[in-house]
This record gives sequence, structure tokens and C-alpha cells, in this order.
Amino acid sequence: GVLTNAPAGATVPWYRDIALGVALTMALFAVLFGTRRVSAAEHHQGLMLAIAFESVVKVLAFVGVGTWAWLRLEPGAVHLPQALPTDDGLQSLNFATTTLLAACAVFCLPRQFQVGVVECVEPADVRRARWTFPVYLLLFTVFVVPVVLLAQQTGGTGGSPDTLLLTLPLSEGAPALALLAFLGGLSAATAMVIVASIALATMITNDLLLPALGRSRLVAVEDLGERVLWFRRAAIVGLALLAYAYYRQAGTPANLAQIGLLAFAAFAQFAPGILAGLYWRGATREGVFWGLAVGFALWLYTLVLPAVAPASTLVVDGPAGFSLLRPHALLGFESAGPLAHGALWSLAANVAVLVGFSLRRGTTLQERQFAKSFIAPTPRAALPGSVSDARVGDLEKLAARIVGSAAARRL
Repeated sequence: GVLTNAPAGATVPWYRDIALGVALTMALFAVLFGTRRVSAAEHHQGLMLAIAFESVVKVLAFVGVGTWAWLRLEPGAVHLPQALPTDDGLQSLNFATTTLLAACAVFCLPRQFQVGVVECVEPADVRRARWTFPVYLLLFTVFVVPVVLLAQQTGGTGGSPDTLLLTLPLSEGAPALALLAFLGGLSAATAMVIVASIALATMITNDLLLPALGRSRLVAVEDLGERVLWFRRAAIVGLALLAYAYYRQAGTPANLAQIGLLAFAAFAQFAPGILAGLYWRGATREGVFWGLAVGFALWLYTLVLPAVAPASTLVVDGPAGFSLLRPHALLGFESAGPLAHGALWSLAANVAVLVGFSLRRGTTLQERQFAKSFIAPTPRAALPGSVSDARVGDLEKLAARIVGSAAARRL
């Protein structure tokens, strides 16, 4: 590696792998600062302040390296090549698929939901983010150009693109700038992993574990609030270990862009259900559920399986040697890249199943009421002053089942 001077492709035992220590350290940070209270709507102001500071460090580091690269360009070198050395041009299917996945990631990723919805204190923050977030992304888009041009000019494009911001300053005799780039990359990684871990752990406990425990009655109601915190902590550690297991099991050397796009393709499966729930009154719960199930199954088969077992018989020859069902060439379609192939097949199947099941069964009264509340929400002023006859004691008992007796009494 760049920092450890380990030979490329060298493997070490899992218990000596520095990646395991990094994963557990970030999990510990997320546990300490993100699971102190039961309420899923809790605002983690200290954590958000730390994430904001890391974001500033990240953009300053990138702008610093980009400015340094611009100043080192030789006269006459400030021009873009007519064609980049890749087959993924602006009009290719691979580029269009990558753009689609990135657009879906803006509103489907758990960390985007955590920061944009759960941690949102004032609606004015969202209006401000509408222009600050695009400007933030634009800075990276602009300053990556001189870095790439300098790398082409000095012949430094032979290494991994993931480490270009480290290797380029080191090769040009600027170790201090390389250290700044490392700090920026570390800030970006920790912010992403910690926020995503907290969001996913909350979703796992609230939407999967708690309903199952409520039906099974394995945990007493009065103990449920405290148990929820431990479930979330265990989920955070489990997610870190799963990510490390994928890193160790991946058949090819890990590439950050490929891993990120693989995750984008997974969370893009939520986009058809979200859009249908917001804009189509005919969408049903059954259609969204089975669409997600089929989409995720194809995502696992066409993208995850070839990544973790690229040389397996199932990947190379297809099931039972049936070549038309190979993960990278379903029904003989091989013109698109692996990412575009898997993402488009899974999303197309997701949409087809969602629409088919919804049209076959039709919507229930409850689903129509939910759809109306999203598509044509009732103005706040039109709501009656009293919408329920529930007593305080009834509300306390209901809250105790979710957050525990002590927290319910405080509320």
C-alpha cells in the first residue's frame, strides 16, 4: 500500500490486517456518539458538527491538491484531450447508467436520509442545502481536472486512481501536500461510514428487529427500550464486520469506485418504490415488496456474485452450464459493462414486478388513503384542532412499548 509499503496484491492474516482495526475503530466511534438514546428522531448535534468539520477538511484538501496541480502544469498543457483513454464516453450506456445510479443515490442512500431528514432541524436548512450541496460537488468536479492533467503530463496515471491524490504529490516531492490529501480522504471515509452505520442500524432495529420481537414477545415491554440501544450497537459492529468480510472475500483488488457503484446499484432498488409511492396512486404494498425482492435477487446474482467468486463455475458457465443465464450475460446481452448490465436488469425487473403486481391486485382502502396523504397532502391549517380522544396514559403505554417505560415517563 501507499502508507505501509506493502507489495501490491500481498495478503496478510485477518488478525494482522490494519483494515480490520480501522473498521472496528469507526464502528466504536459510531456506537459511542450515535447510540446514546433510543429515539430514532434524536438529533446528533455533536456528531453533525464533527461531520461538518470533516467535510470542510475534505474539500480544502482537494482544492489544495487541485490548485497545486494547476500551478505545476507546463505552459500549453492546459487542454483536455479529445478522447479519454476509456470506452465509457459521455454517450455510452455505462456512463448513462453511472449517472442514473448517482442520481438515485442522492435520495436513496441511508446516510443522505439521515442527514437530510433525521438531522434536519429547520426546513430552511433544506432550502440552503439545495444550492450548497451542488456547489460542494462542483468544486470536486472542477479541481479534479488539473490533477488528471498533471498525472498525464508526468506519467503518473499508471497506478490506482484511488490513490492518485497521494501518489502524485509524493512523486513530485510534496510530502506535506500528500499528508493533507490523506487527511482529507480519511475525513471523507470516516464521515461516510459513521453516518451510514448509524442510519442502517436504526433502520434494522426499528423496521426488522422490533416488529419481530413484538410478534414473538421474547422481550418484556419494560425492557425493550434499553434492549434497542444494544441491538443498534450490535448492528453497527455487525455491519463493520460484514464490510470487512466483503473486502477480504472480493476476488479482485478492491477499487473504491467499483465498490461504491455496487452499493449505489443496491440502494437504487428503492427508487421505483419511492417514486411510485409519491407519484402513482395505483402502487400497492405487495407490488413494492415483490419488486424489491426480485430487484435485490438480481443485484446479488449479476453484481455481487461475480465480485466475490469471479472464477466459479456458476459465473463462468452459468447455472448447470446454461450460458444464457450467466450473471454477466443474461439472455445473451453482453454489450454493456458488468455494472450497467446488472444495474439495468435488476431495476427493469424491479419496475416490471412492481407495476405487474400492483395492476393485478389493485389498491386497498388503506393504500389509497396513504397515497392521497403523499400525493395530495392536507394543508396544516385544514386539520382539526383535536384529532384523537386518547388519554395521556394511553399515549404513555404506547410510547413505553417503543422507547421503554423510563423514556416514556420523561416524554
